[in-house]
Amino acid sequence: MSVLNLVRKELLALSPYAADNFDNKKIYLNANENPFCLPFAPECNRYPMIRPAKLIKALASYYKANEKNITVTAGSDNAIDLIIRVFCRAGKDSVLICPPTFSMYSVYAKVQNAKILEVPLKDEKLDVKNIIKTIKTKKPKVCFIPNPSAPLGVLFNQKDILTVIKSAKKTTMVVLDEAYIDFAKADSFTKYINKYPNLIVLKTLSKACAMAGARVGAAIALKEVTTVLNAVVPPYPLAAGSISTAVKLLTSSKELAKNKRNIKIILKERERMKKELKKLSFINYIYPSQTNFLFIKISKEADFFNYLLKNKIVVRCFPRYGIRITVSNKTENNCLLKAAKQYT
Repeated sequence: MSVLNLVRKELLALSPYAADNFDNKKIYLNANENPFCLPFAPECNRYPMIRPAKLIKALASYYKANEKNITVTAGSDNAIDLIIRVFCRAGKDSVLICPPTFSMYSVYAKVQNAKILEVPLKDEKLDVKNIIKTIKTKKPKVCFIPNPSAPLGVLFNQKDILTVIKSAKKTTMVVLDEAYIDFAKADSFTKYINKYPNLIVLKTLSKACAMAGARVGAAIALKEVTTVLNAVVPPYPLAAGSISTAVKLLTSSKELAKNKRNIKIILKERERMKKELKKLSFINYIYPSQTNFLFIKISKEADFFNYLLKNKIVVRCFPRYGIRITVSNKTENNCLLKAAKQYT
């Protein structure tokens, strides 16, 4: 079965937005742009490339993927929204999630009026048996799996994920959100794109590459899938500054090497923080993180959250689940540890 059978039928005839891009010309009078540049942002008076070739090439090299398999998006959030709108008919189709999970999966499902199906995690793992049962009986159009997990930070078993992908090949697109994969001891699933047509892998430069403010992401999938995604993505999805910054980073061996060193520093800090937090009696459990954060279980997470807030420290509270603490630099981490040790 062609994966295009899962796409909303009315979208198959759409073509990607196309504006004339004439490289190496001197005078551009085709896009009604303002000819006067801002002195502090000289590239902003012109529209960027709709599908920026240099960025796509750089992303393909960085993620070890084919350029034809990449859709550039404004962060992973934009990709999640696109995927749900491409595959889910409003009021008819459903999305499968495994809570606790990234909140935007359900937010964008609600925006599209897609039904939300839930198969909660079981002992920090994917409940593969019930996921497969739900896929076979309910036939959700999309199944989202963040790996490593958000918000818990754990790494899911590769065989479990492959089992889900294989079982869903006729009915469901499986979207692996790899926002934190650069912090994990694991390989990316991008190598399986051509083997499993119903697989989409999400990437972002926000976390490991320190570009959260630039909003640069990508959906990596079979060419047939990216063609449809490109037809739905808004014109000029990325700002010119975001494109140029990402290209500079991804094409600089010096900056990439520096980025790898920074990741090692974060991982070292993560283990130090975990060791110190384990000493605190009010913390019941710390999940085995493969990310740049720690997720802790405590009895009264709201009280601890508000206590830290009074100490001018912001963490993320997940009612009924726990507290997520980002691993920062040593100075900020020490402030968190000091405050936590004084909490009673």
